[in-house]
Amino acid sequence: MIRVMIERHCQPGKEKQLRDLLLELRSVGMRQHGYITGETLREAGNPSVFMVISTWITLESWKAWQTSRQRLVVE
Repeated sequence: MIRVMIERHCQPGKEKQLRDLLLELRSVGMRQHGYITGETLREAGNPSVFMVISTWITLESWKAWQTSRQRLVVE
Protein backbone atom coordinates (compact mmCIF):
# COMPACT_ATOMS: atom_id res chain seq x y z
CA MET A 1 0.00 0.00 0.00
CA ILE A 2 1.24 3.51 -0.79
CA ARG A 3 0.09 7.00 0.08
CA VAL A 4 0.47 9.81 -2.43
CA MET A 5 0.57 13.43 -1.23
CA ILE A 6 0.18 16.30 -3.68
CA GLU A 7 0.25 19.94 -2.62
CA ARG A 8 -1.81 22.20 -4.85
CA HIS A 9 -1.85 25.99 -4.89
CA CYS A 10 -4.36 28.30 -6.51
CA GLN A 11 -4.73 32.02 -6.87
CA PRO A 12 -6.59 33.68 -3.98
CA GLY A 13 -10.28 33.80 -4.85
CA LYS A 14 -10.09 30.65 -7.01
CA GLU A 15 -10.40 28.19 -4.13
CA LYS A 16 -13.91 27.07 -5.10
CA GLN A 17 -12.82 26.22 -8.64
CA LEU A 18 -9.88 24.17 -7.36
CA ARG A 19 -12.07 22.43 -4.78
CA ASP A 20 -14.59 21.50 -7.50
CA LEU A 21 -11.79 20.20 -9.73
CA LEU A 22 -10.34 18.11 -6.90
CA LEU A 23 -13.80 16.65 -6.17
CA GLU A 24 -14.18 15.71 -9.83
CA LEU A 25 -10.74 14.09 -9.86
CA ARG A 26 -11.56 12.07 -6.74
CA SER A 27 -14.90 10.99 -8.20
CA VAL A 28 -13.18 9.59 -11.29
CA GLY A 29 -10.22 8.24 -9.29
CA MET A 30 -12.44 6.27 -6.94
CA ARG A 31 -13.43 4.04 -9.86
CA GLN A 32 -9.81 3.17 -10.70
CA HIS A 33 -8.32 -0.22 -9.94
CA GLY A 34 -6.22 -0.06 -6.79
CA TYR A 35 -7.75 3.09 -5.26
CA ILE A 36 -8.42 2.70 -1.54
CA THR A 37 -9.23 6.14 -0.14
CA GLY A 38 -8.42 9.83 -0.33
CA GLU A 39 -8.77 13.10 1.50
CA THR A 40 -8.30 16.78 0.78
CA LEU A 41 -6.96 19.17 3.41
CA ARG A 42 -6.63 22.95 3.36
CA GLU A 43 -3.96 24.99 5.06
CA ALA A 44 -5.53 26.89 7.96
CA GLY A 45 -3.39 30.00 7.49
CA ASN A 46 -3.63 30.04 3.69
CA PRO A 47 -6.88 28.64 2.24
CA SER A 48 -5.46 28.70 -1.29
CA VAL A 49 -3.13 25.78 -0.41
CA PHE A 50 -4.61 22.27 -0.57
CA MET A 51 -3.04 18.91 0.28
CA VAL A 52 -4.52 15.90 -1.49
CA ILE A 53 -3.67 12.51 0.02
CA SER A 54 -4.69 9.29 -1.68
CA THR A 55 -4.05 5.67 -0.77
CA TRP A 56 -3.44 3.00 -3.40
CA ILE A 57 -2.94 -0.75 -3.22
CA THR A 58 0.30 -0.63 -5.23
CA LEU A 59 2.66 1.88 -6.79
CA GLU A 60 1.67 0.45 -10.19
CA SER A 61 -2.01 1.28 -9.48
CA TRP A 62 -1.07 4.88 -8.70
CA LYS A 63 1.14 5.21 -11.78
CA ALA A 64 -1.65 3.85 -13.99
CA TRP A 65 -4.02 6.52 -12.61
CA GLN A 66 -1.35 9.25 -12.73
CA THR A 67 -0.87 8.81 -16.46
CA SER A 68 -4.45 7.83 -17.36
CA ARG A 69 -6.39 9.74 -19.96
CA GLN A 70 -9.28 10.22 -17.51
CA ARG A 71 -7.04 12.05 -15.05
CA LEU A 72 -5.25 14.14 -17.66
CA VAL A 73 -8.56 15.27 -19.20
CA VAL A 74 -9.82 16.55 -15.84
CA GLU A 75 -6.57 18.34 -14.99
